[in-house]
Parts: sequence; structure tokens; C-alpha cells
Amino acid sequence: MARNRKRKTDRETVGADKMEQAVDEVVRKNRSVKSVAVEFHIKRTMLRRYIFKYKSAQNKDQVRYVPKYNARQIFSEDQEAMLAEYLLTAAKHNYGHSATMARRLAYEFATQNDVNVPEAWLRDCSAGEEWLVGFLKRHQSLSIRTPEATSLSRSTAFNRHNVAKFFGNLNLVYSRQQYGPDAVYNCDETGLTTVQKPPRVIAGKGMKQVASVTSQERGQLVTACCTVNATGNSIPPFLIFPRVYFKQHMLFGAPPGSQGTAYPSGWMTSDTFVRYLKHFIHYSRCSTEKQVLLLLDNHESHINIEVINLCKENGITLLTFPPHTSHKLQPLDVAVYGPLKSYYNSACTGWLHANPGTPMTILNVAECFGKAYQLAFTPKNVQAGFKAAGIWPMNRDLFHDGDFDCAFVSDRPQPQPAEDCQQSRSDAPDKAVADDQPEAGSSSLSDHSYVQQPVDTFADDPQQRSPNESVNNQPTATATQNNADQPGCESNLLPTMTPVQKTQNTPKKTTCVTPEEVRPFPKARARKTSRSASNRRRGDTQILTDTPVKRKIEEKATFSANKRRKKEVGKDKKVVQKKEMQKKVKSVCVRKTKKKLKFAEQHDKGKNDASCNEKCKICSVTYGDKGDIRSAEDWLQCAGCQLWFHESCAQANGVLDDDDTYTCIQCVG
Repeated sequence: MARNRKRKTDRETVGADKMEQAVDEVVRKNRSVKSVAVEFHIKRTMLRRYIFKYKSAQNKDQVRYVPKYNARQIFSEDQEAMLAEYLLTAAKHNYGHSATMARRLAYEFATQNDVNVPEAWLRDCSAGEEWLVGFLKRHQSLSIRTPEATSLSRSTAFNRHNVAKFFGNLNLVYSRQQYGPDAVYNCDETGLTTVQKPPRVIAGKGMKQVASVTSQERGQLVTACCTVNATGNSIPPFLIFPRVYFKQHMLFGAPPGSQGTAYPSGWMTSDTFVRYLKHFIHYSRCSTEKQVLLLLDNHESHINIEVINLCKENGITLLTFPPHTSHKLQPLDVAVYGPLKSYYNSACTGWLHANPGTPMTILNVAECFGKAYQLAFTPKNVQAGFKAAGIWPMNRDLFHDGDFDCAFVSDRPQPQPAEDCQQSRSDAPDKAVADDQPEAGSSSLSDHSYVQQPVDTFADDPQQRSPNESVNNQPTATATQNNADQPGCESNLLPTMTPVQKTQNTPKKTTCVTPEEVRPFPKARARKTSRSASNRRRGDTQILTDTPVKRKIEEKATFSANKRRKKEVGKDKKVVQKKEMQKKVKSVCVRKTKKKLKFAEQHDKGKNDASCNEKCKICSVTYGDKGDIRSAEDWLQCAGCQLWFHESCAQANGVLDDDDTYTCIQCVG
């Protein structure tokens, strides 16, 4: 049957009210079926069927006068609503289910609730594709979407605690100084690459591959540092090119007033950010009398003593965002950089079309960036970004509980101190009986207060289960060991289901098992009480220009400098020791080389004197013998007896002086 079949006529579409009136005319007014059918334009066979249905019903008020279109529907409306709500919540947690996972979940949910399912479900341990298509049609709030890759840090960092702390600092800054919208700035960097993302193009239907030209496989990165304020105005951008030396022609086509510099990697550094701050001070005209607020992220190039001192001298208050929350709290990321990247990609594509066969380089980035800048950095976009982030006008209640669902996985209570843990352990025996009963204020499964527990595996034979295990008389999820070593396969991420052989004696459940009980939402383990092995302190939102924060940064910088100095001193010592060792080795090598040259001269002289046929005094091997296993060694001549020796034989039976004079053991004695 077609999935999207459309009716071609309105024939045989009788409403419930019309059919009820027709049945009432026949049953209560004793009219003939034929006359009533002609009057109401209803088929006599259909009218007789509903008359029989009415007369045979025990409760006349519950008679349905419409066809039962959902006769073969597997789940009830309430059960499908529970499934839909579960899938929506999982997607908000950033742990959404694919089509395959959703079909597996539907099968588990059906078997846990003793719902009659088709044989194909039992055979495949999964719901069918047609069921999923119908399920999505019945619930228009669901659709299959392509998710955006989001890091675990970004998913969990945007939580109520971090956001409340940021708005607390923002409110504190606003209360100290009455900033206007023209004095609230946001600064951030973005990358501009020479390889753009091609836009969608018109091509022929049925083509499997549609290509669009780019300059290279992997492009070069140019960093653009941009700043905007709450009135919609912007500071001219600052570009960082991946070169050792900066040339002014690199800024050809850039927005008016732009400045640039060069760094081999093209990234922002502490020294470069100091240069940009001077550029910002020049255009914003800030001073101690005209103070401004600058919002920026926690990048290490922004947090150093030189930056803070420069800002305090020129009346700039620095406030940082919580780490990994810029996608929600930073105005540039919220409403400006998205359009900028789209316009920049279009400009790059247009440049390639205007210059066919010529690859794009970093010298053309400023030109394309200038075209996109004037379209993206409009007052409307900038003001919308500040408003959507709740910065201007300030709205600390902008984000609701649903906005923090992505942090549900890592939401857990703070670890108790050691003394509290010991106290709780000592009180555990007294509370053993009380713990068996639920507390009055305990949260339910809908509050997401549970932790996922492993599911036990039972035998396939239902007779092997005890009567108390009737709830678990369903397929269970077991980890697959054979496919665990095959990355990239979606089946490895799903539980392996075992078909169930239902029996007639299986009792039906009186309560419905929720999808959360079948497959609990993912939950992170308890927090560690101690820091990790790296001992790295996580970043946080802070007012960098405040004196306590500045002192901490100074102490950290001093500690790092001392640590670096000690490391350099130790490195210098190692270098000195290495050089001394190299000198010793070199002197030894020179001595050995001199010895070998003298030995060779002696050998050559012996050959010329026809005395090279003498034998080694120790091993009695003739010089030049082909069977000599020490033929590669040098020969030494005793200064006393003028006899010859192999080098290895001479070392064990004589003395070699500093002036390279060898004396055998007999002559020494």
C-alpha cells in the first residue's frame, strides 16, 4: 500500500453525527432502512452494519459511528505520546536516537508492556520501517534531522550555574559604572580559509555526485579579530596572516581602517592581542574618563599581565565568558559570524568563477572578507546578537530550563567533604530501615534523578524464569563482544536483542512501563573529589581587571616563569654536560685516530722492509694470512723486542703509553 495515498473522491465519507441520526431514525422511529439510506445518502449495507452494532452493544453511549481506522495500530495514543516525549527529551540532551535506535526502543517498549507485535518485530528484534513512517506522520513535532557535531565540553558547560555566575559578574560591572550601549563591546576571533564551503547549485536530477571547484584540498587560515558594540557599530577588523613578515598589500580590499600583522601559524597570540588592543583603543577613544566594557572569551592570549595593565591604564573593563558557552552568550557567535561565513563562502565562489583556473591565496582573503563584512556586520544583526545573548538590554532570565537540557548528563550533586562522608557512614546503620522507604519529596523518573542500571539477561525459555520475573519476561539488552572491535558500525552502539517466546500463561501488566525505565537517559558518573592528574584548573567567567583576579594572574605568571627558568637552567646544565662529554669523546677519538695512523705507518714500513711476514707473538698468526679472524685489527710493534702483536693481543699483554709507545709484558718486566 502506498504511504501517501490520496483519495480521489469524497464517496462513502459519512460523518459520525450523520450516521448517528440515520441509526436513530431506523431504531427509534421504526423507519425502513431503504428510505433512511436514500434520505441520508448512505449505503444500505453500511447502515445495517451500524444498526447491528448499536443493537448488540451493551452500553449504547459508547458506540462509535466512525470506522476504526487504527485497528492495527500497535501502541495506544498515550503510549505513543510517551515515546514521542522520550525521543524529544533525548534530542534536547544531545543524545538523540537515530531511526534504527528508535525502532529498537519501540520493540523493547512494546515487549516490556506485553503489547501484541507483528511476527516481523519478534524476528528482527526491532520495529518495522513502516511503523516508524506512520509514527512520524502521527506526531508532526518529530522529524529526522541531521545533527550538528557538538563537543562534550560545549554540551555540558552551558548550565544554569555558569550562566548565573556570568550574569552576576555582568550585573556587578553594570552597577559600578553606568555603561551605555555604545560602551559595551564584544571581541572575538574567527577563521577565514582559502578553501570555502561551496553553496548549493542547480544540477541534473539523478546525479550521484555534484562537484564545485575550490582552490585547494586544504587551505591556509587567516584570523580576523572583530569587535562590535551594543548600538550596532563595529571597530575596523584586525587580520593575522600566516607569514613571517607582514606586507601592506595583504590588506587589499579589506574594510576601511583595517590593520594587519603576520604570525607563522596565523593564530592570535599574546603579543598580537596587545597590538590589537592599541588598535581598539584608537578607534573606541576610551580612557579613564570614558570607560568601556569589553566582553571576550577565556583564550590564553587574552589573559596576561601586559593586556590587563594596558586595559586598566585606558579605562577598559575586561569580562570573560564561561568556557565553551560562546555559542549562546557571545553576540558575535550568536548573530554575526554565521551570516559572515555564508557571505564569505559566496564571495570566494564568485572570485573563483571570475578567475577561472586561478587558485585563491591569502592575498585574496581580505578582498572576499571585505565584501562579506559589509553585508554581515549590519546594525540589525549586531543588535540582535546582544539581545539574544541577554547582554543588552540585560536579561538574566532569558534562558529557561529547556535551554539547559543539554547539560542534563553532567548535572549531579557536588561531592561531600571527607568529614561528611565519614559522618554519613557512621549514621548508615541507624538509617538502614529508613532508607528502604522512599522520601516524601523524592523525585520521580520524570525528574531525571535516576542512574542507568545494567539489565539482567534471562534464558530464552520462559519456563526457566521464576513467577517473580514476569516483568522481565521480555527481550533484554546484552553487550555484544564480537562486534565491539569494529568501529564505525552503528549496530555496535545498540543493544543486542534476544527474541522472546511468549506463552499463554504470561500475566499481563496492570501498569505501563515508561520508555525511561526501558532505556534510561545517559547519566555521567559521580564527580571526583580530587583534581585530575594533570592538576589543570578549569577556566571561569571573571572580571580580569579586578585587583584580586589580577593578583592571581600575576602569581600564576610568576610561578610559570620560575618553573620555566628552572627548566631552562636544568636544560643549560644538560647542554653543558653534553658538550663536555662530546669534548671527551672527541679527544679519545683523536687519540685513537693518531694511534691508528701510527700503526698504519709502522705496518707500511714493515711491508717495505719485507719484515711484515712476521707472526703475532701471542696467537702465532702470520700478518696478511687469509685465515686470520683478526685481519681487520691493527698491529702494534713492541718498542723493546721489536715483535709484532694484534691490537687485541697487545692490550692484554702489554702497556700503551700516552705517547703511543707500546711495550710488551716481557719487555716491561
